[in-house]
This record gives sequence, structure tokens and C-alpha cells, in this order.
Amino acid sequence: MHAFDLQSEFGDIGDECHCGVNLAASFQQEKVIILNKYGNKLVGILHEAGTKEIVILCHGLRVSKEDIIMTQLAAALENAGISSFRFDFTGNG
Repeated sequence: MHAFDLQSEFGDIGDECHCGVNLAASFQQEKVIILNKYGNKLVGILHEAGTKEIVILCHGLRVSKEDIIMTQLAAALENAGISSFRFDFTGNG
């Protein structure tokens, strides 16, 4: 499990739990909940590939972090050895 220092406009990190989901290799996915300054929860999935670099995946209008393009892009990044974080904006997902 990772501890993130996510201050700024998002406020402190909320709960985080290890989801125990692995893809083709030994990658891990972790649900991360970030509380913004208004107390709203921003829910995301960290795809941990063991790198310090990370790609932040931001979905478009009328979709969510669970949209097929988002999940396939995260899986492709993992398979390339690149960590990513996909999340739902406030009011979406």
C-alpha cells in the first residue's frame, strides 16, 4: 500500500485500500480516495507498475474512470511498465 502526500486543492488523502487485482504480470491496482477542500471524494485507481513516473488519466465528458478506453489505456501502460492513475472528477462516475 502506498501513502501519498496529496495536499493542495485536493486536501488530504482519504481512505486507501489494496484491491488485490492483478493484470497479466504482477501489477497491482489500488483504490485511492482523495478528499477535496469541500469534502467531496475523488475516487481513483492507481495502477502500480513499480515506477516513480506516473501517467494521470483524465476522462472526458459523460464517461468515467471505468470506461473501456480508460481501462484499456491503463492496462496498456502497465504492460509497458508504466504506472498510471485514473480517477473520476467530482460529479462524474
